[in-house]
Amino acid sequence: MNLRKIIIGIVLFFAANVFGYSQEGILVKGRNYIGFIFPKEYPLYGGRPMENGYTLNEEEVEQAERILRADFKEVYFVDQSKLKDEHDGHIKHYSKRVLRRCIRQYLGYKDMYGNIHVNIVLYKLSKHQMKHDIKTESFMQQFKQKYYGLGTKFVYSHVSIDLARGWLVN
Repeated sequence: MNLRKIIIGIVLFFAANVFGYSQEGILVKGRNYIGFIFPKEYPLYGGRPMENGYTLNEEEVEQAERILRADFKEVYFVDQSKLKDEHDGHIKHYSKRVLRRCIRQYLGYKDMYGNIHVNIVLYKLSKHQMKHDIKTESFMQQFKQKYYGLGTKFVYSHVSIDLARGWLVN
């Protein structure tokens, strides 16, 4: 009887680790942006969530977007489809007007002082994607299922914002 309890316990432990963290992003729309907020339980490194992860709310995303629009002068994007080797990224810069053509992914965490930081992955979309594809469920599905893993399909950029101080970290 004890062996049966041990086996059931092991199965439940593995099921919780495999299926317990399978979270998707939550759609958020603002005046000049659209994106997905990923919960603190989202598995990142090694299939585990960040220890200091934080689930952002819509007001915090709006605050991060205000900081992004105010502080960004130029946006640098990496196009991994044009890589020559693993260390070479085809980098292009654009004015901050291109932010309107980006779909975002948001992931929050707290630093050792308890300040909330927002990591934003910006995926630059073509005019066709903004006008037509963004309205389809299958196109949007790929952004809400996988955080920061679409770099080979899309031109992307990554920024981090400290909400407590109100500035871009990088």
